[in-house]
Amino acid sequence: MVFARVGDRLVRVNIEDLLAVRADGENCIALVTARKEILCRTTLKDFCKQLPSSFIQIHRSFYINLDNLDSFNEREQTAVLKGYNAPVARSFRKSFLNSIRKV
Repeated sequence: MVFARVGDRLVRVNIEDLLAVRADGENCIALVTARKEILCRTTLKDFCKQLPSSFIQIHRSFYINLDNLDSFNEREQTAVLKGYNAPVARSFRKSFLNSIRKV
């Protein structure tokens, strides 16, 4: 579990529930779960240092949790995580495909 600063509160987020972490501006990220998105003020790089190895970067502004990966749409180049679509950038595609072969 991690605690994300939302305004003047620290909100508990279970890492298992996280589908993706998305950069949402210069110093703001969105923690995407199946039920909601939590916006907090920090950089993507700083936040993702705390995450376990099941999280990999698939785009300049996206990290996903491989434990929640359902499928990969090759035509649209998107990772599907419980109904949430995250883009896979060309520069991260090879490492992403190598990671899912291990799972």
